[in-house]
Amino acid sequence: MAAFLAERGPGRQARNRARWGRHVAAQADSGLSAAAYCRRHGLNPKCFYRWRRILAQGKRDTPGAGAPDVNAAQPLFAEVRVSQAPP
Repeated sequence: MAAFLAERGPGRQARNRARWGRHVAAQADSGLSAAAYCRRHGLNPKCFYRWRRILAQGKRDTPGAGAPDVNAAQPLFAEVRVSQAPP
């Protein structure tokens, strides 16, 4: 079976997520564009972009991984005091 095809069978989602997660991380570290990385590794660029989006969304939905903590909200405004008038 070609390397770019998704795995089949029990646990395939976890294996696919892990596999594409490694590719997404490796591409970010490689300094190559996503298209160049896909060419070099024989990956389907559409699949790569899709998995990159899925994995990024999963990180945003995971508590502690960039998701805002509603209970620890910071004020949106800060008090400013002018010490002396401009000349």
